[in-house]
Amino acid sequence: MLLTWRVLAAAGEPSSPTQGVDPWFAPTIGLVGVVAGAFVVGWLTSRRERVARRQESQRAALYALQEAAHRLRLALEAYGRAEEPSKKLTKALDDATGQLQITKHRIVCETVRSRVDDWYAVAYPYYLNDQEVTLAQTDKAWDQLQFDVGIELRRQV
Repeated sequence: MLLTWRVLAAAGEPSSPTQGVDPWFAPTIGLVGVVAGAFVVGWLTSRRERVARRQESQRAALYALQEAAHRLRLALEAYGRAEEPSKKLTKALDDATGQLQITKHRIVCETVRSRVDDWYAVAYPYYLNDQEVTLAQTDKAWDQLQFDVGIELRRQV
């Protein structure tokens, strides 16, 4: 490389690779590098924050799902024990069912969503005195729902 510069210098060309280059060239390249670096760092930070917000949102939705399922379970128990369900019990059951369905749609994990449906499919008939569904089936579906919610909560950490 040095030999090339000496040959070029002998021929009347600049002897240094920076001679003859406009003085604005190096600062411009440096500025472009700084801007590109800032852009990449900003993009990575934004992506990391977006992932953290999504995880926090899912965590909150999973806790809300557990609460909604528990409220529905209590409402089903109260409705099933009543000889003549009152309008208040019916409204509480409808509200709890609706809240569970709304909350379920906030959950990304398809396994948890299907566990909600599985539990509801056995809990509703059981608590409304269907003799074909047993307490063991209801408890098993409830435990599986809670287990899968727990797994999903641990994934969100």
